Amino acid sequence: MTDAANVRPLSGALAPGLKWQPLAGGAEASGVVQRKLPNEPAAQDAVQAAAAAILGRAMPPGAAGQETGLVVGYVQSGKTLSFTTVAALARDNGFQLVIIVAGSSIQLSGQSRDRLRTDLGITPDRPRTWIAYHNPRRADAGNIQRIFDEWRDSKLPDSMRQTVLITVMKQHQNLRHLVELVGSLNLASISALIIDDEADQASLNNEVPEGTQSTTYRRLLDLRSALPSHTLLQYTATPQAPLLINIIDTLSPNFVEVLEPGPTYVGGVAFFVDHPALVRIIPPQQVPTAGNQLAGAPESLLEALRAFILGVAAGLKLDNGAGNRSMLVHPSHRTAQHQEFYSWISDVFEEWRRVLRESDSDGDKKELLQSFRAAHADLARTAADLPAFEELLRFLGSAFNRTSIVEVNRRRGGPVIIDWGQQYAWILVGGQAMDRGYTVEGLTVTYMPRGIATGNADTIQQRARFFGYKQRYLGYCRVYLETQTLNAFEAYVEHEEIMRAQLKHVAQKGMPLNDWRRAFVLDPSLKPCRDSVLEFDYVRSLISSDWFTPGYVLSDEATIATNRRVVSEFLSSLRLALDAGDHRPPRFSGTASARRRRCARLWRA
Repeated sequence: MTDAANVRPLSGALAPGLKWQPLAGGAEASGVVQRKLPNEPAAQDAVQAAAAAILGRAMPPGAAGQETGLVVGYVQSGKTLSFTTVAALARDNGFQLVIIVAGSSIQLSGQSRDRLRTDLGITPDRPRTWIAYHNPRRADAGNIQRIFDEWRDSKLPDSMRQTVLITVMKQHQNLRHLVELVGSLNLASISALIIDDEADQASLNNEVPEGTQSTTYRRLLDLRSALPSHTLLQYTATPQAPLLINIIDTLSPNFVEVLEPGPTYVGGVAFFVDHPALVRIIPPQQVPTAGNQLAGAPESLLEALRAFILGVAAGLKLDNGAGNRSMLVHPSHRTAQHQEFYSWISDVFEEWRRVLRESDSDGDKKELLQSFRAAHADLARTAADLPAFEELLRFLGSAFNRTSIVEVNRRRGGPVIIDWGQQYAWILVGGQAMDRGYTVEGLTVTYMPRGIATGNADTIQQRARFFGYKQRYLGYCRVYLETQTLNAFEAYVEHEEIMRAQLKHVAQKGMPLNDWRRAFVLDPSLKPCRDSVLEFDYVRSLISSDWFTPGYVLSDEATIATNRRVVSEFLSSLRLALDAGDHRPPRFSGTASARRRRCARLWRA
C-alpha cells in the first residue's frame, strides 16, 4: 500500500500532463489484469500503463481539490476493464474511497455491480481489501466512518486498511441517498475517485436551454461538493456532449485520455472500411414504417436468420457449443414492433423445424435446404473455417433446439435478465434496452431496420453492439442495416477517427482540454449530440470535394510569406507570352451588366 507521503510529487520528470506518478505493480491492479487477461503479459502491461496515465492526471492522494477528466474508448472496446484497473490502482496508491456511477436502469446497474466485484476479486477467499456497497443509504454511514477512521490510525498495518467501493445507479433518488450519506461523514484526509460510466448519457444537464438543472446533474454536483478531495473520470465511447458543453460547467473535463483497444478488437473501421462485405442493406420495401406495413418476415430477415443458424451449427461442430452465439434484432423503439418481430421469428423457426423433419423427397424440405445452401455459400466467402454444408446439415436441428428467442424490453414488467450460461445461442429482439452499456455475448448477426430518427451521432453509434473483440469469428458476422443508418455509420467512422486523433494529440502534449478548439468533421445529416445539453450553438461549415474560394485568409505572417514565396517560384518557372485574344464577338447577349451577372453565376457554379 502507498500512502500520500510516498507518492511521487509533481516534478519536471513527469510525463506531460501528469500531476503525480502512481506506483504500478500493486496487488490489486495486477490482480485485475491477470484475472481478465490471463497468459497475455503484454496486454496486462498495456492496460496497467494506461491506468497509471489516467490516475496520474487525477488529484494526488492527500491533496485537497477536485479534477475532471475524460476517458474515451471505442464502443464495446474494454472501457469497463480500464476503469476497473484504474479503481484497483487507486486502491494500491492509497485512495480510501472509490465511487462508480453506472447504469441508468436496474438491469444495467446490477450488471455493472456484479462485473466490478468479480473483476476486483471481491470474494470470501481473498483478503478483504475492499468493502463494497451498492446504492448505500444514510444507515451505512457508521460502518463507513469506522473504515475511514482506521486509515487515520498510524499503528494499523496497511494490510488491514480497506477501501470503500460504492456502486450507485445513475438515478436521482439513489444519488440523493448517496449525497446524504457522504455529507454525514468526516472526510478530512480522505481521497476519493468517482468514475462515471457512460458519462455522456444522463449525467449532463439536460435542461440547459431552460436555464435550469436536471435532477441527476444536480445530484452529481452535490456529490462533488461533499467530497473535499476527489477526481471525476468520465468514461464514454461517444464524447461529443462532454466536449461541447460550456467549458465553465463543472462537468466539463480538464484533461483527456484515449484508450487503445487490443489487437482482436473489431470496430467501425473493420466493418465499414476493411470488410464491407459483412454489412448488408435492408431494401427500403422491407423496412417497416407507418406507410409500409409488412405482412410477415421480410426476406432480408430470413436471410439473416439463415446466416445465424448456420453459424450456430458451425459453433456446435467446431467448439462443441462453448461460449455463446447471439443475434440482435433491433427494429424500433416501439415495443409493439418488438412483439411483431418476435412473433415472426418464432413462427419462422417453428416452420423450419417442421420442414426439416420431413422426408428428403419433400418439396418444401428441398426448397428450404436450397435456401440454406445459398446462405452457406455466402457465409463461406468470409468464414474461412466454415465446415462444408453436408457436415453442418446434421447439426441444424440442434442449432434450432439450442437457440432461445427473447423479447428484451419492459413490455411485460421488469427488466429481462439473460442467463448466458443457460443456453448456447440467443436471438434478442428489442430496442433501447439493448443500446448503450448492454453486453450481448457472442454477437454475430445484427438486424437493424431502425432509422436514424433525429440523427444524433452519439446515439446512433451507441447502437453498435456488433462491435467488440470478435476477430476470431469475424467471418461469421453479418450486419443488416437500412440505407440511412448504414450511411450514418460510415460517416461516423471518419468523424470518430479524426476526433480521436485530435484528442490523442491533446493527451500526448499534456494540454488542458479547455485549450483545445472543438472542431469536428461530421456528415451534414448528423448532429453531434442532443441539443438539450448545449448552452451555445455550434457553427457548421459545409465542406465538399469541390474547389471553393474563401472570402479572406486567416494566417500568420510566416505562413503568408511562405505562400507568396511558393507562388513567386511557380510563376518564375513559367514561360509566358502575350496573347492577342479572340477577335470574335462575344456569345452573350443582353446588356453589359446582364453579361457580368451571368459570368458571375457561371464562376460560382
